[in-house]
Amino acid sequence: MSVKSPPDGLDEVLDAVDSATREHVSRAPAMEIIEEPSSFVLACEMPGAEREDIRVDVSPHRVVVAALPRAAREARSRPGSGAPYQDFERAVPLPAEVDPEGAEARLNNGVLEVILPKKRMGGSGVYRLPAL
Repeated sequence: MSVKSPPDGLDEVLDAVDSATREHVSRAPAMEIIEEPSSFVLACEMPGAEREDIRVDVSPHRVVVAALPRAAREARSRPGSGAPYQDFERAVPLPAEVDPEGAEARLNNGVLEVILPKKRMGGSGVYRLPAL
């Protein structure tokens, strides 16, 4: 059995498409939810982000984490410069209802941890956590 080679120039076209695709692909930070007896802990990798770069909104059934790292902001102000980190926003549904007003967040060594106490009774709405 013989293998036919692609027409002239096809390899170059495929390489160019592959290269262009890689330049525009952004990666969302890794996230996980850990269930503890009285709370959930959302852990999110936030390399390069500082406390003032991060926004966390908590409602009884989901958490929204958003960030625009300073490196990305500075790169946007300088045309032609590439940013090592990009802004993002991600909504994460929770496996059970939580108490938004009891939520806490901390940023430690590039990892955001949001502690979400499980809901006992009453209350509703969305609560924005104060600056970390």
